[in-house]
Amino acid sequence: MKQIVLLFFTFSGICTAMSQSITVMPALDTVSGKALKKETAIKIRPAANIYPNPAKNKAEISVNGFEPGYLQIQMADVKGNLVRNDTRLLLTGNEVVLMMFSLSPGIYFITLKQKEKMLRKRLLVH
Repeated sequence: MKQIVLLFFTFSGICTAMSQSITVMPALDTVSGKALKKETAIKIRPAANIYPNPAKNKAEISVNGFEPGYLQIQMADVKGNLVRNDTRLLLTGNEVVLMMFSLSPGIYFITLKQKEKMLRKRLLVH
């Protein structure tokens, strides 16, 4: 039964991720109306939300502003000890990542890294 539930959540997460896409338009010069060079295009800042927070044994991380590709997810306790290090594949860069864990109650810091982008969030486990 647990395998069926996990398969359902995995499949629903993939479907949700495929339905959420952001089209980035090149930046335009305000005077001429022409597209600017790629280096001057608007960059989307990465963002993430963790829910439920506080969590018990699973949490969903909704990531936005990352590129399609691999995302490194690290969990550290308050002392800075690394308790988990995962790599997940993002299909669109804007999707929900499901994390299952069995950690002792406390405060944990989740760090999301991808190339030069890095984001840190706090998670309370009860």
